[in-house]
Amino acid sequence: MLNRLHVLFFVLYYRVTQLGKQYRKVLKDMLKKWMPEHVRFQLLILLIVHCSSYWFAKFLIRNRVHLSMALPIDGRIPFLSWTSVIYFGCYLFWVVNYIIILRTEPEGTNRFFRAELLGKLVCFISYVLLPTTIIRPDVSGSGVFPFVMQAMYFFDTPDALFPSMHCFVSWMCVIGLRGKTEVSQRYRIFSVIFAFLVFMATLTTKQHVVVDVIAGVLLAELVYFIAGLLPDFKSASLHLDYWSF
Repeated sequence: MLNRLHVLFFVLYYRVTQLGKQYRKVLKDMLKKWMPEHVRFQLLILLIVHCSSYWFAKFLIRNRVHLSMALPIDGRIPFLSWTSVIYFGCYLFWVVNYIIILRTEPEGTNRFFRAELLGKLVCFISYVLLPTTIIRPDVSGSGVFPFVMQAMYFFDTPDALFPSMHCFVSWMCVIGLRGKTEVSQRYRIFSVIFAFLVFMATLTTKQHVVVDVIAGVLLAELVYFIAGLLPDFKSASLHLDYWSF
């Protein structure tokens, strides 16, 4: 009886390991298909640059005098804690769109990659040279959304705001799909709508002021245009087809 159980155990173990190998192969093939090696490498670089340009700047300006760039219109924008769902949900939006964009043709990929690096460099310089802040409301009450806002305010200090990196990255998600006919028009339209929802969320969560939002969008347009004037990594050609949609 014991020997039979041993045999059954080893048979089951063998089948499970074989199935595991098959599923790992399937997952590996899917990863290669949807995230080729050059895409994974560029995503890693952009993630490192994104985090370092933001958090290192916050570290450098932690004891500096901060300016307020709030306008009268900012005082009339309501505080809506539920929009924190959009504010945090945009991270998934960024990842999906960046994967789609970086999987496009090499020329478009290189241009987007250059624009991203240039934009984060400008953000870092702006955060260090022009530290700004915002007056946040007191968050009270119970429930999920007030708790999320309290956690957000605790971990993310109100500095390194101009331009808004949330708005910059969200609009880069729109620019990177511009003219990409291999991506459905519905999804491109969705990306535009969601980017505007992110703009709204940065204001209604009181993470940014209107000037930060405008600066983030203009910066994205500017660096993408400049990146189109720079030679491509491989072909050294110029990409001037910027306004095609």
